[in-house]
Amino acid sequence: MAEQTLIKVTIDRYDPEGDRKWEETFQVPFIKGMTALMALQAIKEDHPISFRHSCSCGLCTICVMRVNGKNSLACKVILNEPMDLHFEPAAKQTILRDLVTDLGPL
Repeated sequence: MAEQTLIKVTIDRYDPEGDRKWEETFQVPFIKGMTALMALQAIKEDHPISFRHSCSCGLCTICVMRVNGKNSLACKVILNEPMDLHFEPAAKQTILRDLVTDLGPL
């Protein structure tokens, strides 16, 4: 049986109640062709992280965030080979919790 490849996923977290910011790192199984959004969804199964998503195909643009330093739609970032991911809230947006930002200005 082949050993499963894991990727490291780091998420910038924010708790507005305690006004606390920190980074948290997780390990996620890599599947060729997976999206960055799929990595977040895998983490959310066991951990209370906050992010937005809806259509999963790039139409709604609600999953906008910084992925590896670049504003991106998490559902459109496709991993064809194992790589570390770093998620941050979208640039120049007011952070509400973890990766959720105020979409009002958009």
